[in-house]
Amino acid sequence: MNFTNVKINVPGSKSITNRVLIISALAQGTTRLENFLKSNDTEAMVQCLKELGVEIQTNAEIVSVVGVDGTFKSVTGKLFANQSGTTGRFILPALLVSSGKFEVDGDTQLRNRPFGEVASFYKQLGVSFKAQDSKLPFTVDTTGLTFKDEIEITIDGSKSSQFLSGILMVAPVLGKPVKIKITGDLVSTSYVHMTIKIMECFGAKVSWRNDVIEIQPTGYVGRDYIIEPDASSASYFFALGANLSEGIEIEGLTKNSLQGDVQFVELLQKMGAIVDYRENSIFIKSSGQLNGVSVDMEDFSDTMPTLAAVAPLCKTPVTITGVEFIRHKESDRIQAMFNELTKLGVKVTENQDGLYIEPSEVKVASNIELETYDDHRIAMSLGALLKLSNNELGIIKNPSCVNKTFPTFWDELKKI
Repeated sequence: MNFTNVKINVPGSKSITNRVLIISALAQGTTRLENFLKSNDTEAMVQCLKELGVEIQTNAEIVSVVGVDGTFKSVTGKLFANQSGTTGRFILPALLVSSGKFEVDGDTQLRNRPFGEVASFYKQLGVSFKAQDSKLPFTVDTTGLTFKDEIEITIDGSKSSQFLSGILMVAPVLGKPVKIKITGDLVSTSYVHMTIKIMECFGAKVSWRNDVIEIQPTGYVGRDYIIEPDASSASYFFALGANLSEGIEIEGLTKNSLQGDVQFVELLQKMGAIVDYRENSIFIKSSGQLNGVSVDMEDFSDTMPTLAAVAPLCKTPVTITGVEFIRHKESDRIQAMFNELTKLGVKVTENQDGLYIEPSEVKVASNIELETYDDHRIAMSLGALLKLSNNELGIIKNPSCVNKTFPTFWDELKKI
């Protein structure tokens, strides 16, 4: 298929960038990273790793990381994760391969997010720590930490998969085999699969059977690595393309992406969009008005606000379920989308684990301002809806919160 279409430049994946940063920092040798995402979240990770003695060069087009070969230098200090959940939840287990006393903290938004699984993990390994109600800040003492022949850990996966990914990434450099037993219903499973695939690219050996993951003490070896565009950030433009006759193309993403959020494209196709999976890009265009859908979005939950934003424009209602845990992201994303869609005259019902949204005319009163809750995904979702309904983007408060993952979002939106 050949179409005339708008090409959108989506920056590198935040999820992949922060994972590769941790892994390459722990590796032997130098890693060169192409399509590195430069944003608030990745800058938080870079600064934390530099505090731990990692040499990272971010000024050039290609970012280089000089690995520490499995052991961070012995330091004492404060590591600040800003608003980055991946930084906080990845750095805390990574401290196992350093010797020192640390305070890991973040801004108010991150302090309100759950870190209870960290406390459980530290207790199992005998790490000395202090925390109030299992939330940031954590004061951690890893001085003199040693491990037995095999390290066995039990992790509750029902709140967040990020901390499990953090443990996985540090496991190959702990010097002993690691066995992780997952309890509860693991959320965002696709992100854990992504973590393991990236680990394997750097030499890790991982096996996953039922609820047990085993990791061998292989260490990591640095390499050249190209980071995919961010599939979550691309979702806003995929949703726009699905409603536009000229269509939108995003290069660097394919059907076989590492990122689970690329399945959002399949969802839009199921709803009636025309999709062309090309060799190194995905093209999407409208075939007319999208049909509504009932969907459990647990495994690609970051795109839930995107679907909620375009749902009012569908022929039939949209029912979103399975995402209760996103009430503990940068904002309560279920309530945030309910509040802002209601302001726009959308018929929407809030449920504990999702939303029910009816076809509605989007109406913007002269005195309306849309809150973003300092949440990049809420801001970008609302931006997509206002663009499709021909409304003024200026009613979105604090639009700069998109700098967390997509600093050029508003520029790209102007192309449409």
